[in-house]
Amino acid sequence: MLSKILKRQICADCKGCCSYKKDSVNLFPVFSDGRVSADYFEDKFDGNDPEKEVLCPCFDNERGCALSDEEKPFECSIRPLHVMKKGNERVITLSPSCPVFHGEVTEALKSFLIDDRMGNYIFCHADMHPEVVKDYIEGYQVIMNG
Repeated sequence: MLSKILKRQICADCKGCCSYKKDSVNLFPVFSDGRVSADYFEDKFDGNDPEKEVLCPCFDNERGCALSDEEKPFECSIRPLHVMKKGNERVITLSPSCPVFHGEVTEALKSFLIDDRMGNYIFCHADMHPEVVKDYIEGYQVIMNG
């Protein structure tokens, strides 16, 4: 979905949106077919090492995500963006670790969300699938309120 502003190979080389630390497993996407859940990670973390990262089981080192666009969970298709609940409001946020944006909202990203109306599309999807809305994490930049 973000191919207009992000190159697939850059994302595949980064792996950031497809790897999870123990304290970020709550951002793991919801697979509607139940093929993978956040439970997958329970025994993957060694002790209390907060920096250990575990890759999504759908990640392929050669090409990035092994899933087709049709199989890919919605949350994956909008990464490094996230729909979060901050207080009583839903917001679209930008992951602070994305090396493309470096936590900065670019004109291309603003145009994608506002001019291309993708922000509205993301919020409409969240209306129909509230399970994709995650709790707000400090440090994620709020880009759009909904």
